[in-house]
Amino acid sequence: MKRTELLAPAGDSTCLKAAFNAGADAVYLAGKSFGARAFANNFEEEELVEALDYAHLFSKKIYLTLNTLIKESEFSSIVRFLTPYYEHGLDGIIIQDLGLIPLLIKEFPRLELHASTQMTVNNYKSAKWLKEHGICRVVPSREMSLTELKEIKDKAGIEVEAFIHGAMCYGYSGQCLFSSFLGGRSGNRGRCAQPCRLPYQVLTDNKNNSNKEIYPLSLKDLCSLPYIYELMDAGIDSFKIEGRMKSAEYVAGVTSVYRKYMDFYNEGRRPSIEKWDLEQLNHLYIRSEMKDGYLKKHNGKDMVSLYSPSYQGCDDTFVSAIHDKYCTETKKLPIMGVLSLIAGEQAVLTVTHKDKTVVTSGSEVQTAQNRPLSKEEAAKQIRKTGGSVFEFEELHIEISDSVFMPVKQLNKLRRSALEKLQTELLKPYKIAYASVKTADNISVMGNNSVAAIADNTTPSLRISVYNVEQLEGILNSTFRISRVYVPADLFYQNLIQSDSIIKRAKKRNMEVYLSMPRIIRKRDDVYLSAVKDIMPAFDGMLVKNLETLFFLQTENYQGRIITDSMIYNWNRSALQFLNGYRQEYCYPLELSMREIKDLSSCEGEYIVYGRTPMMVSANCILKTTDVCQKNANAFTQSLKDRYRKELPVYTNCIHCYNEIFNAVSMSLHKEIPQLIKNNFSKFRLDFTNETAGQMLKIIAYYIQKLDNHNYAKDFPAAEYTSGHYKEGAI
Repeated sequence: MKRTELLAPAGDSTCLKAAFNAGADAVYLAGKSFGARAFANNFEEEELVEALDYAHLFSKKIYLTLNTLIKESEFSSIVRFLTPYYEHGLDGIIIQDLGLIPLLIKEFPRLELHASTQMTVNNYKSAKWLKEHGICRVVPSREMSLTELKEIKDKAGIEVEAFIHGAMCYGYSGQCLFSSFLGGRSGNRGRCAQPCRLPYQVLTDNKNNSNKEIYPLSLKDLCSLPYIYELMDAGIDSFKIEGRMKSAEYVAGVTSVYRKYMDFYNEGRRPSIEKWDLEQLNHLYIRSEMKDGYLKKHNGKDMVSLYSPSYQGCDDTFVSAIHDKYCTETKKLPIMGVLSLIAGEQAVLTVTHKDKTVVTSGSEVQTAQNRPLSKEEAAKQIRKTGGSVFEFEELHIEISDSVFMPVKQLNKLRRSALEKLQTELLKPYKIAYASVKTADNISVMGNNSVAAIADNTTPSLRISVYNVEQLEGILNSTFRISRVYVPADLFYQNLIQSDSIIKRAKKRNMEVYLSMPRIIRKRDDVYLSAVKDIMPAFDGMLVKNLETLFFLQTENYQGRIITDSMIYNWNRSALQFLNGYRQEYCYPLELSMREIKDLSSCEGEYIVYGRTPMMVSANCILKTTDVCQKNANAFTQSLKDRYRKELPVYTNCIHCYNEIFNAVSMSLHKEIPQLIKNNFSKFRLDFTNETAGQMLKIIAYYIQKLDNHNYAKDFPAAEYTSGHYKEGAI
């Protein structure tokens, strides 16, 4: 039976050694670039190379996090950044950006590729799709149940790495723009400012649910220790502990507890979880209290730290005990040595670790003129392994009478032998990389540029609606609209009929695309079956996740596919990689116009108006602060922040998720002339909680602006933001 891996975080080298001392099989860490914890200490190049050698000497593994989105201007530095780690046998790399897949497969063919939780893998379909493209392990969303994790493992035939302990994001990882749009610090760039840990007032139907501010978005920390045996039964390949910003004592303490019960399981035993072990975990920097996360439930009020989002303090005595046990010990490899000191011959030191033996010769052994070298004195010098990872478990000395050898020469012989043994032990991990000279100018996919749209291309306007009222407003208007995106949910609920909608749109020469849900999970199998029956009637599909993309591929869908802004194209490689599965794409919301131009394509769809979707969550604010209404499917709530701004919340009961939108709509009406000048021509307006009347006024304004770039009347909305148009997310 395959041994389940225990994977611990390492924010620095102290945490790394503490993790290994406490029983971790592997650690995950970041270099100084491209990691999703930009504010951790992280590892300099030399330090990381040393860490790789250290881990491999003890048969441990290191996975490097490259789990951020990469801008085109940064992409050329990836190969140079990774080369020294690849050459030293990096065991795997955790990635978010799809554009990295073809690059890494081409340049580093022996490197394992792991899909980060930032990829938002929510069922076996997307996991299987990723496996087909070279990913060997997925880290599914933290929202996955134990049943869903097992299904991914069983049906996708891919390694599964699951979080078992630590802090929890409120929203699906990789789908959160909250920090990015509030302050420019993107969670997709490892710089999340954690606005989910701030207080908010919750309003339901414009009424305050509470007399004071609460923390409705702050989840309690995950502790899955009570389910450790079930997780191992499910065949999960790797158990992941969260915490690259945490101390070495936290890493070691948590690792040691999980190691204990994993070892019990491997021995064929399943003793009950001891109360003391749960208390031990409870002593270590937890938020309010620990809960079992989503393993057994879809959401719940008891998962939320409503009144205290900050970490509790630690028991100093307890932490000190962990420090003494795991954080001060220097791990050593036991070796066996034979030292031969025969007068007139070269000194010879033979050292062995397991099946590896090296023989090292030193200077000639002299005949003693005065006091001869004793066996004990020779042994004392050879055993001084100092800062090396080796320690003599056995040392045999063959020495002739009346010999002498300077201490300096004995030390040199020992150092040479240990260095030679270390080189021999690490040899299987070392890889020669021959393409470093091209790293700065690498073109992963050849010529990725797409011809710019001609200056005389007529701009087109596309509209995304959220409800029937808005759709009716579009269909009854006389505006020049080339395409409307209609939520598939409306058809699923029988609120509208596809034949009628398509017929009315065709009279206007307007395309109708089905807009698919933000999140697709196992619970949506029936939903997808229903959508499958109606989707051939539409002109195309707006796809918002990898699950839907795979679903359309397996159904051999013949219509047009456009991927939405949340299927990220931050670089040419990602753009090209996804082009085989779609006909169009929408630009991401976190790139500036200049950065979008770096993609060498202006044929994508540019969102120029709409409330930015800040977060999508499995947890439900309505259920947390009131009761589950089972069929809300409406903007019934909002969050009032510390600046008195209200963020609308859409409760989607069909798929059981919340969408939280920005308090202020983004509008680029002032930038239309500049966008057209730069050859962009496909513009989209996203409507969410606007009334039909408000929507039509905004559409009318944009049509005027497209017809007359000098149109300067007041915009229908008093307050708006330009988002990341001028400055992309950092």
